[in-house]
Amino acid sequence: MKYSTTNWMAVALMIVGGFLDRTPRITLWCIAMAVIIAGTIGAGRHAWMIRPGHFAERHGLITIIALGELIVALGLPVVETLGDDGDLSGETLVALVAAGAYAALIWWSIFDRPLRALEHRHDLHDDPTERGRYARDVYTYAWLAIVAGIVLAAAGLEEIVLHPSEVPDTAFRWMFLGGTVLTMIGVGIAILRAFTKITFERTAGAAGLVALAALATSLEGLALVIAADLVIVVMLAVEHVRVEARYRNEVDPAAT
Repeated sequence: MKYSTTNWMAVALMIVGGFLDRTPRITLWCIAMAVIIAGTIGAGRHAWMIRPGHFAERHGLITIIALGELIVALGLPVVETLGDDGDLSGETLVALVAAGAYAALIWWSIFDRPLRALEHRHDLHDDPTERGRYARDVYTYAWLAIVAGIVLAAAGLEEIVLHPSEVPDTAFRWMFLGGTVLTMIGVGIAILRAFTKITFERTAGAAGLVALAALATSLEGLALVIAADLVIVVMLAVEHVRVEARYRNEVDPAAT
């Protein structure tokens, strides 16, 4: 219970900040974030009774909730168009398919391998203190980036899908692609913490998305979503081939 004190303090600061003007509100919310971070640092010095499977399952559900924001983003153009007694254009339909594929790819990038691997690695730690630190680093710090990235990307994707034939505003383009990069970075940080390995494919994919955001200033919304999908598909496919090849070599070294 003593480690919940910092959380309650942060909640109080956020509630008070909600009733203030912009500058003091942001100040109090930043202080609340600092209080929470200080609490997690202090909590990492002591032993914790943690069930790795439970932690992985719950944070997987949190990710599913965040992915729900993407699904909401897909429904808005449909509701807006049909609410005006209009018909969905071909471009809008294709944009919906591309955005749906994007949501599926983000799911794949987290749930196919990383989530299970992180749970398995967590289970290998016998020391309660180390288990607590692992849970903090992976499921608090790294997962914050993962979830924040998904929500940020959903906000940008919503506006892009609403106007697929128009060039998105710079802010929405960076929200969509920057949020995707943030999610990839979060997964990379979690894997680095768990296995002390850099995920080169995801690093390259993140770099590709940053380049796309910086250079695709005249690309229409539909083309932008499709381009992002292609970058993620290539990234995950290359990673899949590499991991499968390594697994086969470990199981049957004679295969090489």
